[in-house]
Amino acid sequence: MSLGKYEIINTIESGCLAASAAGDPEWVGATDALLYLYTNKGLPFSSGELAALLRTYRSDLRFSVTTSIGQHLRNRYWDGTLPKHETDAGIDVDYVAVTRITQGWSRTPSGESVFVYGLTVAEAESHEFEVDIPQPGAKLLTESDGFPKIPQQPVTPMSSTFTTTPKPNKPKDMSARVHTDGRLCVPRHVVEVLMHAESVQSAHQDVWVHEVGDELHLSYTQKGTTDRSYSPQQERGRLLVRDARFVPGTEYALTLTDSGLVIDLG
Repeated sequence: MSLGKYEIINTIESGCLAASAAGDPEWVGATDALLYLYTNKGLPFSSGELAALLRTYRSDLRFSVTTSIGQHLRNRYWDGTLPKHETDAGIDVDYVAVTRITQGWSRTPSGESVFVYGLTVAEAESHEFEVDIPQPGAKLLTESDGFPKIPQQPVTPMSSTFTTTPKPNKPKDMSARVHTDGRLCVPRHVVEVLMHAESVQSAHQDVWVHEVGDELHLSYTQKGTTDRSYSPQQERGRLLVRDARFVPGTEYALTLTDSGLVIDLG
């Protein structure tokens, strides 16, 4: 199933009008409108694809592909507000989020980690998600109907930047604090760093804790028979880990290594 150009344009405009009436930024309304269009039809998508449509058909909107649209979609995913797809049988199906590594098919550099959303892991993993995202305010070539064509994946990748090495965007704050109940809270943005670094299939996959002396190694791969597993919180995406050595109020720095996120308790 594919989307028609005028269907996309009308969806974006309706989203902008709804946002203006509610006092929200137009890009938020347009993004949510496209989101409901894609999920209603059961189509896979990425933040880059939605951003490319907005830059193509509403070039006056100002937003960041990663910190605006990408963050907005991740928030909705982790908060449980990402729209579900209703099947012909009336069954609601949740979307899954899969980490993918860009290969340089568009302006986005190769080696960047992104979420791709789909009804199944296999669908999200096979979806061609890299499309040309126009520069803000760029003049686009139009077709005979006066509108630009729907953004597509380029015919060939940008070989000069091609790489298969993941390059997670590591935030400045890579720390975790122990709650009053003795559980170490690993924030969502740190969990996402580990997800992207290890290219896990699903955002709700269990994380394993492996002990090495005074160090705890957090990874999506089990390394020993005594390893403990924890699931990221469905609503908030953070990870809550227990250990007898944790002291409430203590803050630990987390280091990303080849063995995962390392917490030094020594």
